[in-house]
Amino acid sequence: MTDAQLVTLATAFLAAVIAVLFNNSRIGDLRIDMTSHISELRSDMDKRFSNIDKRFDDVNRHIDDKFALLTERLQRMEDNIMRITGDHEERIQRLEGKK
Repeated sequence: MTDAQLVTLATAFLAAVIAVLFNNSRIGDLRIDMTSHISELRSDMDKRFSNIDKRFDDVNRHIDDKFALLTERLQRMEDNIMRITGDHEERIQRLEGKK
């Protein structure tokens, strides 16, 4: 091989090595950029899920309050029915002369 061919071959080899190194550094930068971007996305998603969880908690609390109110009202209605039934039983016994 002549000196010119060796210089050309060395130049081509060096250019390929430099291109690979440059490309690897760009891939590394991309990885760092993507990692920070993914971290930001995760943070945003966590905030949104936190807000959604808070809303679900509020809805659950509201539903629990309504069930407690309904339970209380049903208990009062049952007490009234039992009182009325007892009053009627007493009246019937009085009318039948058993009391």
